[in-house]
Amino acid sequence: MRMVHTADWHIGRMLCDVPLLEDQRVFLDRLCERLAALQADLLVIAGDLFDRSVPSAEAVELLDAALWRIVGEMGIPVVAVAGNHDSPARLAFASRLYREGGLYLAGRYTGRIDRVELRDRYGPVRFYLLPYLVPEAVRRQIADSHPDARGADAIFRAVCEREEDFDPGMRNVLVTHGFFTGSGAAPVLSDSEVGVGGGDAIGIGPAADFDYIALGHLHSAQPAGLPHARYAGSPLPYSLSEAGRPKSLTVIDLGPKGERTITTEPILPLRALRILTGRYDALLAAGREDPNPDDYIFAVLEDDGIVPDAMGGLRAVYPNMLGVRFALLERENEAVLQARPDRQDSLEALFAGFYQDLRGETIPEARARLVHEIAQRVREGEEG
Repeated sequence: MRMVHTADWHIGRMLCDVPLLEDQRVFLDRLCERLAALQADLLVIAGDLFDRSVPSAEAVELLDAALWRIVGEMGIPVVAVAGNHDSPARLAFASRLYREGGLYLAGRYTGRIDRVELRDRYGPVRFYLLPYLVPEAVRRQIADSHPDARGADAIFRAVCEREEDFDPGMRNVLVTHGFFTGSGAAPVLSDSEVGVGGGDAIGIGPAADFDYIALGHLHSAQPAGLPHARYAGSPLPYSLSEAGRPKSLTVIDLGPKGERTITTEPILPLRALRILTGRYDALLAAGREDPNPDDYIFAVLEDDGIVPDAMGGLRAVYPNMLGVRFALLERENEAVLQARPDRQDSLEALFAGFYQDLRGETIPEARARLVHEIAQRVREGEEG
């Protein structure tokens, strides 16, 4: 069985207030093309199909069209679970009816992991569909067998232990969504995911007997503590920290029990996300020669001062500008935050130290005199 594992579509997402529906439509078109070229037997979506629990009408229409094309027209079954961004109830609507056509959606955990059995030439494959677990909600459902389970890690372990009819001799695949870790390297996070923190971390160990573990939640494709447990990553960059990170589909060829091959297939977005650093004039000149001016661009300007309407100027050569940041202001803010002034220092001394931290040089004499005059007026005003 050849499975294509994806996750974190986040349909309806915006990047720096720019809607990404067009980019997501192109991704779904390219996904269908790759499914056909790979002769895929199954598509797996490991959560966060939508970006919001109440998606827009346009987002719903886009997902509906994509699933119809894949399941209805191409005849490729889809197994999917709800992520933390999805509404479990909305995603599970009519799911029992959908199963008749090959669309298997698990919206919420109901006390047992939803199981689907599909077949290939080697026999049955059992898919365990486990949506994103909200510990407090699940704890009430498992209180009979695990009354002391607390926190995401303990809850996941208890949920796995409740599957008493799990047969490790069968070929089993787990599809789930969450922050899973193992004993390997630290996970790669985007700036929007750093907040998942250690408190939500779940040890992958209880799922080790599965033949493959399809994960969603982290936006970079990567293993998760076991060689057969992987995050597919998001199909598009959804934060600035993902600029330059490759996006891919994970392809799993599942043979007889104990045999599997895991590879990745690159998938190119409609527009790349790039962060450009330099002086305004230099970026403007480079933009006129850029072979990909329609990419999403965020600029970090290194000019000595603020450039009026820098965003508008750069948008003339880069029409999909996302934003502008001034390195000078960042250094100023950092210098202010790191400063530990002695209350005995004069205003002149404090400013001279600030100037040294910011510019890396001694304050010029003319500016020092100006600072002294201003400081003297401040002191005279306080005395008055």
